[in-house]
Amino acid sequence: MKRTPTGFYVCGLCSAILGVLLAVGLWSMEAGNHVEAEEILVRGVLAVLAALSAVATEALWRARPWAWRASVALAVAWGVTVMAMSFTESDEMIAPGTVLVL
Repeated sequence: MKRTPTGFYVCGLCSAILGVLLAVGLWSMEAGNHVEAEEILVRGVLAVLAALSAVATEALWRARPWAWRASVALAVAWGVTVMAMSFTESDEMIAPGTVLVL
């Protein structure tokens, strides 16, 4: 049986930390009676990125053949999110976990 390369473990650990930070950011958002569309969008993005992070972590940790594609999907999704957030007018919707990662 082949051993998983150490680099895969390191990248998997980084992906897991990112997923935890995104989940903390998702759960730390205040839930009020009036939810704006922008808040729903931010929560959705955080949830999708956290799920992608979990998939990439599992693929890297167990050296799946599709680990590269999962890692690239996470990196592209994260890059698009950061670029989209840089073009928004207000910074008040950025979750605390996302700010830590940035």
